Amino acid sequence: MNNNKISSLQFSTLMVYPILSLFSGIGLYNIVKIAEVDSYISTIIATILGILIILLFMFIFNYKKDLTLAEKNIYIFGKIIGTIINYIINILILITGICLIYSISNFIVSQFLTETPVYIILIFLGLVIIYNVTKGIEVIARTGIVFFIIIILLTIVSTLGLIPFFDVSNIKPFLEHGIQKPFEGGLSLTLTNIVPILIMLMIPKNKIVNNNKVSKYIIILYLISMLFIFLATFLTVGALGIHLLRIFPHPEYIVLKRISILGFIDRIENIIYVKWLLNDFVSFSLIVYFISNSIKKKNKQNILPIAITFIIMLLSQLLFKDNTEFKWFIHNIYPCLNLLLVVIFIIISINILLKKAIEKEA
Repeated sequence: MNNNKISSLQFSTLMVYPILSLFSGIGLYNIVKIAEVDSYISTIIATILGILIILLFMFIFNYKKDLTLAEKNIYIFGKIIGTIINYIINILILITGICLIYSISNFIVSQFLTETPVYIILIFLGLVIIYNVTKGIEVIARTGIVFFIIIILLTIVSTLGLIPFFDVSNIKPFLEHGIQKPFEGGLSLTLTNIVPILIMLMIPKNKIVNNNKVSKYIIILYLISMLFIFLATFLTVGALGIHLLRIFPHPEYIVLKRISILGFIDRIENIIYVKWLLNDFVSFSLIVYFISNSIKKKNKQNILPIAITFIIMLLSQLLFKDNTEFKWFIHNIYPCLNLLLVVIFIIISINILLKKAIEKEA
């Protein structure tokens, strides 16, 4: 089996996971805290701003189609500066992995396995993720396609189930604080949820079968993922109202407790929240794969994913004492770190333009 080649659809589907996985535990909390009742407007603004991130991605992606992002940086900046940039990017991506794992493990412990030590949960998650990563990007991509079909079905169930509980009065007043707060929320959502798609630059374009279709698929699946986020925000705000949103740490989970299918199937929120676990599983696999391939050494292809996985999981428990500290970090610090990531990729893009100009003159 060739575990280096994936299809355009598989590649584009994988880009959905960083967007969706960081929404449930981080993105929704941030925009509700900033934009409050106008949070759903923030998702629309984020969709528009996210197009700029997509364009930035495509520009870097289309340069030197046979090189990974790490290799492109070495080629553009030279070995020393390129290596430094690669390590800075890896640290920022590592922080994303830490936030992602802390968020899902904290949720599992608080809602499902209250008597189970969090390290037991992390060990089991880590072992499955390590197995997935060591099998290569093709296996991750196949997993992503299957999980995405499940996520679509679960999204349809949750959306249809929440419609009867939607109250228009909960989304009023419209633009109570003007456009500034929704814009700030949209910017935060862009930095938190959309910027991490840049990890997909670890896959060279020439490793994608029929890559002439990849741009179209990326746009389509990006819009689908942002539609999911808009619906989740709009229906959650409409069903709970801003006052309850401020109280619950996981409002999108609480609101799903209202759903009863056919009058006798209850506790649907636990089934729906499988989405979060599936999203995080694939996203974390991509993060580990990204870092592993950025610092890849000969004969250490399996050792690196193991080491990186357990470092991230250990740090997720050491860096945050409790959920309050974590919430403060993701609201005040994490978006700024992703802004730094955007600045780095803009610098990379500028240097690509300069490199192209020099190559053209030579």
